[in-house]
Amino acid sequence: VVADVHVDVDTDDADAADDVPPPPAVGSRRASQLLVRAMRLLKSKNDRDQQSIGEVKSQMLRMEPGFQEARLGYGSFGEFLESRGGLVQVKDGTVQLRGAAQRVAVPDE
Repeated sequence: VVADVHVDVDTDDADAADDVPPPPAVGSRRASQLLVRAMRLLKSKNDRDQQSIGEVKSQMLRMEPGFQEARLGYGSFGEFLESRGGLVQVKDGTVQLRGAAQRVAVPDE
């Protein structure tokens, strides 16, 4: 027995995905807070003080999809990190929180 099956494809759903606005931009102060939160979260997961630059950026994007260093005026994520020298130290492809940034409370928003 062969059944005749008809499937309606609703193209409005595909168009609706195009109408979804991008995540809101992340400002400079919020980006610094996000960086510290991401570094702390990574350390809690892998117990390492030094994180790879790629791991840090990936974690930041998971936490805040609207983060884009270019919107803050930086040509690369490395430039963004270098600009946060008071919070992190960048060396040989890794990032480490500086002493004060490890202890200071950072608000979520």
